[in-house]
Amino acid sequence: TYTLTYAVDQAAINSTASPLTNTATVTTTQTPTPASDDAKTTITRNPLLVIDKTVDQTSISAPGTLTYTITVRNTGNVTLTGVNVTDTLPDGSAATLPAPVQTGATVTPTADLDVGETWTYTLTYTVDQAAINSAASPLTNTATVTTTETPTPASDDARTTITRNASFTTDKTVDQTTISGPTTLHYTVTLTNTGNVSLTGVAPVDTL
Repeated sequence: TYTLTYAVDQAAINSTASPLTNTATVTTTQTPTPASDDAKTTITRNPLLVIDKTVDQTSISAPGTLTYTITVRNTGNVTLTGVNVTDTLPDGSAATLPAPVQTGATVTPTADLDVGETWTYTLTYTVDQAAINSAASPLTNTATVTTTETPTPASDDARTTITRNASFTTDKTVDQTTISGPTTLHYTVTLTNTGNVSLTGVAPVDTL
């Protein structure tokens, strides 16, 4: 009886070659024809990842800057290659993603998403007054990832609700609050936008 060990590394798990076959062969002086037997170990490959998208503000009521965080984590048992992460901003344009921060890998960070490794992207989006004025809400940012091993896109989004408050005040003053003879009165009408959206179609009417 012989007992021996064989170390299966990640490269072997990544390989599509399966099963792992170990063949033993024996000859003797009296039995010169080789006799062989093998033992096979099937590799169950499970390429899997999760993507998560978050935003620092889930509700806004004024122009400002939103900060988005995208995390992509290899939760399977094989290294993922050809990683392609895309991000669609709330205005429909494609974001230019920075290089990811790679954490959790047991090897030097590479272009591959290793088992247990997480890639984190951080980006910002400026919300202007036009976005606050728009009736379109919430602001939705969608991140999508594909890899060679997981070609079906995986997506997640982050949403920020816009609280719109259209309001204004009207103030009317006169330069003389009391008179005792013919004269000219000067009136001042002041309209103030006290809300958070631009007001259109403004039509003041004054009754003398």
